[in-house]
Amino acid sequence: MIDFNAYVDVNMIEKNESLVFNVCQLLDSHHKIKTKEHILAVAQKSQQLAKQFHVNEDICLQSALLHDISVIINPNDMKKMAIENNYLLDKAEEKYPFLLHQMVSQWIAQDIFDIWDERILSAIACHTTLKASPSSYDMILFLADKIAWDQEGIPPYLERIEKGLEISLDKACYEYIRYLFENHQLLYPHQNIKDARDILYQKYLPITFRCWNKNDGEIFYKHSFSHELYQYMDKGFPKTLDECVKMVEILSQSHDDVKAVLLDGEIVGCIGGFFDSQNVVKLAYWLDVHYWNQGIMGIALEKFIQQLYIEKNVQYVYAKPFQKNIASQRLLEKLRFQKRNYDDQIITYVRKTC
Repeated sequence: MIDFNAYVDVNMIEKNESLVFNVCQLLDSHHKIKTKEHILAVAQKSQQLAKQFHVNEDICLQSALLHDISVIINPNDMKKMAIENNYLLDKAEEKYPFLLHQMVSQWIAQDIFDIWDERILSAIACHTTLKASPSSYDMILFLADKIAWDQEGIPPYLERIEKGLEISLDKACYEYIRYLFENHQLLYPHQNIKDARDILYQKYLPITFRCWNKNDGEIFYKHSFSHELYQYMDKGFPKTLDECVKMVEILSQSHDDVKAVLLDGEIVGCIGGFFDSQNVVKLAYWLDVHYWNQGIMGIALEKFIQQLYIEKNVQYVYAKPFQKNIASQRLLEKLRFQKRNYDDQIITYVRKTC
């Protein structure tokens, strides 16, 4: 049990049977009026979503009432508390301790308000970041917290969430998370939200492929023109418009499997599968820098690899990123590639397709 009194006075409240009363009393005693208003708005929205998606309203109410209760504790004290209690900090929490508020709220719910229902505790602990394979209760609190935000005006993502809710809770979560990554709204993405993103993107992200056409030279140039990108490509990669036009002409006639990567029907990159033999393929790929760090290439590569296996019975794929291309190495490792050998400049990664 955590000694919260080492950080804040939690004995000033006189608890009764009403959780609403107890939460409001604690927040009022610490002059957290704005947070109280936010919590009550989130509670109302959570109950509405509970009715819409046919889950227990009381669980959603309790989760909402307690989700930001840790506002009474300073973020630096949250970090100190977490370390003292052997909590393994995420890199995002190390850098921005306020992200610990969801976990500290869970601890307060347990130790101060005697809440032990795992459905409630789970929702509280991931209401900011979500997590992989969330429950309906997790998603309801996550969404209600964003819809009933604590800032002025209408949330800029509200329409996307509402359209998603017409389909399902996870579609609404996908829409919000995609908004965050597309618009670079995260100071430092927590691993939980990246895990949630990857699973939701596998289900919903509209990634498709098509062959390169002879008249795609300008499009290739538009999306590949970047010195950030060039540093990770080999010397033969086209850099001028004329070079891109010539490259696309070659790709459009290639017997290898080289495809444009499309997101929402628009070209954003390229993946090539170059056959060493009938069932061994070397992969090469690039993505418009404006779409980096959004989880897009991982989804595209996995989909491309599966197509190679299903349509052409390819058994092995490999890629050879530069040593300095750390992001590409991490991507390949995440996609279950194994490091086989390396030299001063290049690392070879190999994976069995099936």
